[in-house]
Amino acid sequence: MKSIRWFISLLILAASLLAPVRSAIALAPQVPPQAASAVTPEAVEAFVDGFASVYLPELDVPGLAFVMVKDGEVFFSKGYGYADIENRVPFNPQQTIVRGGSIVKTVTALALVQLAGQGKIDLDADVNQYLTHFQLADTFDAPITARQLLHYTAGLDNRFIGIRVESADEILPLSEYLARRLPVRTRPPGEFRAYNDHEIALAGLLVEEVSGMPYNQYVQEQIFKPLGMDSTSIYLPEQDSGHVAVGYSSNGLYPLNYYNLNDAAGAGFNTTPADLARYMIMHLENGKLDGEQVFSESLIEELHTTRFTHHPKLPGIAYAFDETFWGGRRILAKSGGAPGFQNRMLLLPDEGVGIYFVYNRDSSVRLAGKLEQAFLERFYPGNNLPVGEEVLATDPNEMARYTGYYISLNDYSAHSIEKVQALMEQEQVTLNEQDRLKYAGGTLLRMDRNLFQWSDGGDYVAFGEDKNGNVDYMFVQRTALLRVPWIETFPVQMGLLGFSLVTFVAALLGWLAAAIKRQGKSYALSAGLYPKDLCKKVRVEREKW
Repeated sequence: MKSIRWFISLLILAASLLAPVRSAIALAPQVPPQAASAVTPEAVEAFVDGFASVYLPELDVPGLAFVMVKDGEVFFSKGYGYADIENRVPFNPQQTIVRGGSIVKTVTALALVQLAGQGKIDLDADVNQYLTHFQLADTFDAPITARQLLHYTAGLDNRFIGIRVESADEILPLSEYLARRLPVRTRPPGEFRAYNDHEIALAGLLVEEVSGMPYNQYVQEQIFKPLGMDSTSIYLPEQDSGHVAVGYSSNGLYPLNYYNLNDAAGAGFNTTPADLARYMIMHLENGKLDGEQVFSESLIEELHTTRFTHHPKLPGIAYAFDETFWGGRRILAKSGGAPGFQNRMLLLPDEGVGIYFVYNRDSSVRLAGKLEQAFLERFYPGNNLPVGEEVLATDPNEMARYTGYYISLNDYSAHSIEKVQALMEQEQVTLNEQDRLKYAGGTLLRMDRNLFQWSDGGDYVAFGEDKNGNVDYMFVQRTALLRVPWIETFPVQMGLLGFSLVTFVAALLGWLAAAIKRQGKSYALSAGLYPKDLCKKVRVEREKW
């Protein structure tokens, strides 16, 4: 039962991180950025000090670390609160090791693109050419490529069960784990982005196949070591165990086995804020660090280039980096959620600025959005994208085409028992009295066929059609949401469940009533077999009492 509770907590955490809610970042590539406020280390410290003093106690967050790099140097770095409450260990950006979660996906992308630059793999070739332990099924006409794996468009189903083991000794080789547990192909490759740990883990296996090294050894020797990330590892060394921050859930702390990952290449690693600062500097300085060209400029440019988007008006995805915009500034972002930890990394390439922060309470996921938005508003202010001119539909039935229930492909498992969680993650699009779409607490204005914009400015929302012209997808930022067939919608499923329960209870009550009736007849029959004198004697005795 305890393991089931942990798993449910993990699903809730993942859903909170990946749900396609309205972003705090406005999508405004067309709006010229305003001049930034004065940015000094003292001003940043005053800002973070004030934020931490209010929100850490308010949201019951034990500890926080915040680092900022600018123009090739660490600009600001500070820890707040505790990495370990019980032992009163302070959060120290230089020494505290944290669970970096999915930020490791950018490391895997760097490794694979590096190998492609060396001519060891063609990112546009069928990955089956490089896989020696198993082959991907030929489910669709088009094969899966390494490039698709790096921006989550390979079309694999989602799966969460089985990624963790009880002890580090039980961690399977990546090839063996993926041979057993790689999800099946459910969509043609290249059509939809669906955030997926296993797609990046498969990219990690390609690193192994073409380099001839285990994934963890390759990134340690070819990435972490050259960057001087001495406290960073895929699997935590024993000598570092005393420096790890404790990860806290809403009602306690997580057991250590929650960090024994079979798919670590796509789901998690260990690092310090100081090491992440060096990593950000390298990205912002086009591969340079400490005056040395560690990685080529072309490699970093390749990693940062937008590779896929569902619609030209929506932000896209680079190699494992999410693209977003704030007041005309392009931002490359990556979140990392691990049990008990929330990580967020933002790169502002045009400003030469990067920030990374981490805290150790996963039940307070909204702290990340608050801190990110407050920081950008304070130091890099910008305007939302102006609301465009609404184009009213001429067909009275046009708007009704979009209504219904949708489920994010990030949360959807089409071919496993985990599909049941989709019932709780469905989101509804409805019409208001003015015949406008309502979604996620806001109003959408029609800009064009299948294209809408929030009425208060900023983000666009797009819809996709099948070959018959029926709306079957909704696109919010980088997230694709599948329109749920009516039989699988939450109200219908709950109605069927209720009907089944009523039917079961009615049948149970009917069975009990019939059993009681049969038992009553049995008693009467037995009494009828007694001699009359005996029955009379029994009645007389009862009357005496």
